[in-house]
Amino acid sequence: MAGFIGPLMHWLLDGYNVIRRNPELSATEDEEGLGAGRQALFNLLSNAAQRSRHRFTVVFDGAKGGSRAVGGVGVEVIFSGNLGNADKLLIERATPNVTVVSDDREVTDGARRAGAQTISTKEFMGRIRNGGQRRR
Repeated sequence: MAGFIGPLMHWLLDGYNVIRRNPELSATEDEEGLGAGRQALFNLLSNAAQRSRHRFTVVFDGAKGGSRAVGGVGVEVIFSGNLGNADKLLIERATPNVTVVSDDREVTDGARRAGAQTISTKEFMGRIRNGGQRRR
């Protein structure tokens, strides 16, 4: 995974959007609960971070009061809480130095206006699963 999606990057993920758009993660959430779906995503990202040294920040709407947690090596987790909704936080944190992962049009449009790159959840998950190879 040394070439995982180009040079060292910081990825900003729309957490529930990614989970619910991916059949495996969504099934885990449906069968085992919300926390299990989040943990399955964290495990994938932490494994990718360990092999690639990329950084991942996952933003969730949440009642954890704007708290932060660590989702594993190289994975930061932010719950929006009273900071606003996750979409707002994603757009606020979008900069030319990050790539935003979401299928939400409002998020991707706002991220692009801020100069960030964007990628669909399907393409991102495909790259993680395929060791970073771009689909052609």
